[in-house]
Amino acid sequence: LVTGPTQEKLTITPDGGGGLYVKAGAAIPTWPEVECVDKGWNEEMVYEVFVGADGESKLYEDDGLTLNYRKGGAFVAHTKLTVKAQDGGTAFTIGPRQGGSFGGGRKVTVRFHGLAAKPAAATAGGKPVEGAWCDEAKVFCVKDVDVGAGGATFFVK
Repeated sequence: LVTGPTQEKLTITPDGGGGLYVKAGAAIPTWPEVECVDKGWNEEMVYEVFVGADGESKLYEDDGLTLNYRKGGAFVAHTKLTVKAQDGGTAFTIGPRQGGSFGGGRKVTVRFHGLAAKPAAATAGGKPVEGAWCDEAKVFCVKDVDVGAGGATFFVK
């Protein structure tokens, strides 16, 4: 964790592309690494969630195959993402998908970055879930949770 303003020396490794600084409260959606994207919609999503502040963003998606996103409406989906300090822990909410007539539910993995210690409890949709803790990186990972188009809230404390 870096608190600014500051100057930090960044060490570039041969296999890395450079540094990436992420503000606390950010939620960055990514897809698992694949050879090629040939089908558009992906049923899997990985959210990199950075704790330490409240934040809000929006995931924008289209079918990934056509230029129909230019028409808007059913060809574009928006999902609100929020990170919020709550009850001594952190809640990450994937809101309901708005618009988009493509894709259904999806399987998500949520990686919480910047925690001081392994959470004593974790829930997804109000139900307890297991997660993996990486002490060196201070990352807690909840894998492969089925989330419908209606969204879900993940909570760690």
